[in-house]
Amino acid sequence: MAVVRLLALSAGLLAAVGAAVGVATRTAAAQEVPLAVACSSETVCVAVGSHGMIWTSQNSGQTWTVRTSGTTQGLDGVACPSANACVAVGGSGTILTSADNGASWTTRTSATTQSLLGVDCSGSRCVAVGTDVISNSVDGGATWDTHGLGSTALSVACPSERLCVIVGGRGRIDTSPSGAILVDRTSGTTRHLYGVSCASESACVAVGDAGTVLTSSDGGVSWTARTSGTTELLMKVACPSARYCVAVSASGTILTSADFGTSWSSRAGSVPLTAVDCASERVCVAVSARGTVLFRVLDWGTAWAKHTHPDFLDLVGVACPSVRACVVLGADGTVFSTDDSGDRWTRRASVAEGLSGVTCASVTACVAVGPGGVLIRSTDGGITWTAPITLRDEDGSLQDLWGVACANENSCIAGGHNGTVQRGAAGGGNWSWSRRPTTTDLRGVACPSATACVAVGDGGVIVTSADGGVVWTSRTSGTTA
Repeated sequence: MAVVRLLALSAGLLAAVGAAVGVATRTAAAQEVPLAVACSSETVCVAVGSHGMIWTSQNSGQTWTVRTSGTTQGLDGVACPSANACVAVGGSGTILTSADNGASWTTRTSATTQSLLGVDCSGSRCVAVGTDVISNSVDGGATWDTHGLGSTALSVACPSERLCVIVGGRGRIDTSPSGAILVDRTSGTTRHLYGVSCASESACVAVGDAGTVLTSSDGGVSWTARTSGTTELLMKVACPSARYCVAVSASGTILTSADFGTSWSSRAGSVPLTAVDCASERVCVAVSARGTVLFRVLDWGTAWAKHTHPDFLDLVGVACPSVRACVVLGADGTVFSTDDSGDRWTRRASVAEGLSGVTCASVTACVAVGPGGVLIRSTDGGITWTAPITLRDEDGSLQDLWGVACANENSCIAGGHNGTVQRGAAGGGNWSWSRRPTTTDLRGVACPSATACVAVGDGGVIVTSADGGVVWTSRTSGTTA
């Protein structure tokens, strides 16, 4: 099966694209981002991403489990040619293999320190491509021969052990019968090509910049430009059969074709998509930089269900009032809750954006805080939340709140910008300000009892209270960090 990997947000890939285009690139802030996905069946999928992150799913991407990769290198490509075997590649020549559908991984020697940006396998043959490098394996990824390319390749598709098609910057397309021998093909475009998929040894589709779509009916020897109907950057394409293809864009658009790329229909989206793979005509899985997982069942491309898993998000707060119940906050205001110790998470309706701290005084009473003095409450363990209220400081201003803690349902403390402190109850009632113990931002609060509280902040600031947050005393921390 042709597997599509992604590129958009990996540091290695950004550098490679920058080199190919001849422009400077900027590394994004560190975050755990899924960059590629491969599905060995309609239910079993593996996603890889930044910082060596690997996730696996047993239900078409509805829920995901974090796996240990043994590396912190960004992983840019993954292929799963059989029910058990997977290969992942990434920064500094990293190559990993798995014999149990991604549950555990073994590090392999690649003989290169260049970034590997894409991989595909057919049978026991695997080919990985990247920054001026191509690596070939004939034993399922256990050992590799590595050769120079002369330029950067961004994606590879191997419909059989006898053929691989490689695409890259400035319209580069090569075909390879062995991984060591490359035949340069004419693409007819100078656009960068980011993804390629082949449903058979003859039928292939490539996608890239400005909505570029190319199709081939002779195994990559010749190519025909097609009208995609979009000018968006197309990241990846997957063709599970000689009829159907799906492509995803960096802007979130999903393109589908029922005539193998000759014509396309589109479905607009708001989430930037980074990779897609199709296990069959019935099930496709796409992932995004924001952790969204889309999977389609039954009707080709028209019905997509969305699932978001907290492992894929920037998480800013967690509270676990019992061994089974937890509430998690995402940086975008998303709220998740679990009642089975984290095995399954449910996304809850968010009523405020940018939440930064959460605590639960009991299995039912929870409080979350955020920018502009925002506070929301839940009385059912994070399932539903009240409309936000805003807490004013002693001077009437609305200060950002960064942390909150509750000793019990009637005694909670929130701290934030410029040393603001707020006191109130988790279950309701009025909140009131206390005199600021400092003008430094307070980032975290802990209250082991109704009277004893500690708040910490920038510059090594520590303040304590012995009366439930009314009066505070500065303490010496011994650090300015």
